[in-house]
Amino acid sequence: TACIGGGVLNFGNILSTGLGMNNIIIDNNMIRNRSDLAQTAANTPWNLIQIGDPNSANIPRSNIQIINNELFNFGESAIQIRQNNSGQGIGNGFTISGNKVYEAINTQTYQYPIWLEGGTNSHSHIISDNLIGGNAAPSPNITGTWLNSKSDGEVQAIYVLVGGSNAAEATSIQGNKIKNITISGTGWTNFVGIRVEDGRVKIG
Repeated sequence: TACIGGGVLNFGNILSTGLGMNNIIIDNNMIRNRSDLAQTAANTPWNLIQIGDPNSANIPRSNIQIINNELFNFGESAIQIRQNNSGQGIGNGFTISGNKVYEAINTQTYQYPIWLEGGTNSHSHIISDNLIGGNAAPSPNITGTWLNSKSDGEVQAIYVLVGGSNAAEATSIQGNKIKNITISGTGWTNFVGIRVEDGRVKIG
């Protein structure tokens, strides 16, 4: 599998400077690998939507919404939001909601479909009503099987590292559906539906 990076939509990464990124809505898009060839893992985008980067500058971000998109055929993440290596956070109040995330190709990489690494000073995010799994667009339910055949494969459907000093600042993870994901590797494999690395989070 040959994957290329960073993201098809790439916001505020390595060379970004300025006053900040605020009030951005990514709504009702289809974002995927090349569509003019038969489905193949060659040149699959590493991430489809990427905000921030381990090497990025620390710029303020707020009120960014990623909603109602169809996201499929990627190497690592459909949505990746990451603080920089200095641990300076990514901002507050992101919404990731109503997205359909699936894999129509056999993937051989470690995968984290929704990756929200806001940092411990980042809070008040919403991850809700996303459909993660299968190999075709849900209509309305998740259908088919997402196949990851990396020999030591790992899929963590939702990964979260956030902060929050009180209940009002909790990140909310509600109403997501995760199913029909198969890891067929013959070595060490790991599947996690929702992983909370750190932070105050409400899951339902």
